[in-house]
Amino acid sequence: PAFEELDVLEREGVDPSAWIWVHAHAEEDGMRHVEAAQRGAWVEFDGLEPERSERFVALALTMRAQGVLRTMPVGIMWASRTAARSGRTTRCSRPSYPR
Repeated sequence: PAFEELDVLEREGVDPSAWIWVHAHAEEDGMRHVEAAQRGAWVEFDGLEPERSERFVALALTMRAQGVLRTMPVGIMWASRTAARSGRTTRCSRPSYPR
């Protein structure tokens, strides 16, 4: 479904950089992450836990080796979800991280 969504957005004239593939770590094929990033999309790996750290490191290393590793402050997405739940909109100019 991730690439179907990205295809639709591109057909409608939406720049891929406006789209974040959340929970991308669930995709087993690391080259699919690279492909999405090469198209301009953000690729998010989340839910890092000690027992899965090797997998997450491997995902990041694959992205870096292909020249598409980018980072973003996680606090921005967290703040946005918090605002959405409260019914308010907010712009997070500085990341705030959950404790």
